[in-house]
Amino acid sequence: MRVLVATSSNGGLEDIVSPVFARAPTFTLVTVEGGRIKGVKVVRNEVASSGRGAGVRASQLAAGLKAEVVVAGNFGPLASETLAKAGIKTFRASGIRVREAIEALVGKGIGAARPKESLVPKTEQGIPTHEQCIYFHRGKCTLHNIRVDGKGTDICPFFTPKVAAEVGKEDLDFEIRMLKLEKKMIEEAIKHVDRKIKLLEKRLRSTKKA
Repeated sequence: MRVLVATSSNGGLEDIVSPVFARAPTFTLVTVEGGRIKGVKVVRNEVASSGRGAGVRASQLAAGLKAEVVVAGNFGPLASETLAKAGIKTFRASGIRVREAIEALVGKGIGAARPKESLVPKTEQGIPTHEQCIYFHRGKCTLHNIRVDGKGTDICPFFTPKVAAEVGKEDLDFEIRMLKLEKKMIEEAIKHVDRKIKLLEKRLRSTKKA
């Protein structure tokens, strides 16, 4: 399994997973065989500072590196669509080290999981649309509280098909575990922000006294 992780700094197993995909400064390509890390390669993200289309170009880079899974904190709609078309799975994680993200992937068996496309009902064009998602209601995405085109294909990573019958027990169990892990990472990120705010407030009080 070849996993491309968007990284926050210089890349590598000890770097932190980037909260964004296309604008991450580096990518860390990890080769996993038999549940073990067999290779690590850091790739500079040449499109991080580019203008429009960074999501598509970063996705094309992932495909060019023959990545099977991409890890980042969040994926834009165009990046998500491009990666899905390339048959590349996406995994949301941030605030943890690359090594921890890989361990989570191996522990959750994502390498053996079916591609996301197999969980999604197909349109005539073979691409999922907003209206096929459980969060779509009367022209609006109830998850993000925004209006969307029901026929639009710029779905986000939270896309969940309405046709639950097509989703097996293993898939549902996998999704639940992924969401629990994401919840834990968000909670840790909030704690980190709280600590940083307190530190800055303390520095501000010291500055006023001076």
